[in-house]
Amino acid sequence: MNDHPIAARGYLWTTVEVAVLREHYAKPGGPALCAQLLPHRGLHAVYAKAQALQLVAEQISRTAGRRFAKLHPVTPEIDRMLTEGCARLTERGAMGRLALSVGRPKWWVSKRLMELGLSREPLKNPPWTRAEIAIIEDWASCRLPTIRAKLKEAGFARSDTAIGVKLKRLKFDRTDPDVWTARDLGALLGVTGKTVCDWIARRGLKATRTSGGPFGVMQVTRKDLRAWLRTNHAYVDLRRVDQPWFWELVL
Repeated sequence: MNDHPIAARGYLWTTVEVAVLREHYAKPGGPALCAQLLPHRGLHAVYAKAQALQLVAEQISRTAGRRFAKLHPVTPEIDRMLTEGCARLTERGAMGRLALSVGRPKWWVSKRLMELGLSREPLKNPPWTRAEIAIIEDWASCRLPTIRAKLKEAGFARSDTAIGVKLKRLKFDRTDPDVWTARDLGALLGVTGKTVCDWIARRGLKATRTSGGPFGVMQVTRKDLRAWLRTNHAYVDLRRVDQPWFWELVL
């Protein structure tokens, strides 16, 4: 137990202590100096009392950004190259090529272009046409690479990411194009979910049960379905299946 009266918890600050705080707190290293001159007041107590007295310590100079400024100085020649190259930033990859030409990282070039008032609008994908939407609607139940290939056959170039985003905005279900529940698979094959369950129970169609014990949902993978169709295609009525999905599946 500390028997020094000043060290007692909640002990009021004396006039001498406050005077020391006012004299030294604003100096360089003031908080640490005050804690040293007032050994029975910890650094946290010094900070708290200074805040109550509205005392401000001297700000320590920061070094953030100085290292990058030395590594990547601004020169009139680089600014000239950026000004001339800004007009060519209409193609994808142009920013990387411009950064390579001036010997600076892309983030630095982008920041410098903004400082020079030369920032450009981000490149956007062209709007979707009705023909593209019709294609992805017809092939929505297939995998993204398949939909991309069908768009390419029609003369359209879209990435898998762009197709996935568009399908989500159109509210198509893209949970997993390679796994189906018995009900979902039945809808694609033109039968009921009970028929698919019968194929699983008595016709050799492999399926796995999701978590939930005996009450889990039965799921069939693309691989197992294709293997089963090789020897059990007679059970499937081709007139009732989802045509784009089925032919993409078997072919």
